[in-house]
Amino acid sequence: MNDIVNYWRIIEFADWKNCKDYELIGDRMRQVFDPRALAKAEDFYHARLDELKRVLEDHAEAKTGNRNNYYGLGDDGFWDLRAHIIGLGEEFFLKVLKDP
Repeated sequence: MNDIVNYWRIIEFADWKNCKDYELIGDRMRQVFDPRALAKAEDFYHARLDELKRVLEDHAEAKTGNRNNYYGLGDDGFWDLRAHIIGLGEEFFLKVLKDP
């Protein structure tokens, strides 16, 4: 199994769809996964955040000519939106990449 699949499985394990308590999720993940695996999964997660940012900003610019504030969110809200999309899993993430 390749690393990308493993990282998506770690994200899936977090079960963000059903539990939004990030402290509880973190505790559960630290009990199950090796710290090195979690560190690599975090790097993977941040790369997906960056990828999603580029796609969403490109979409906003194509629609309005402006990369900023198309979604009506500040920096924190835009980060939260991207984190939520990733937390919903690989299938949803890929759908958003394809059709923002």
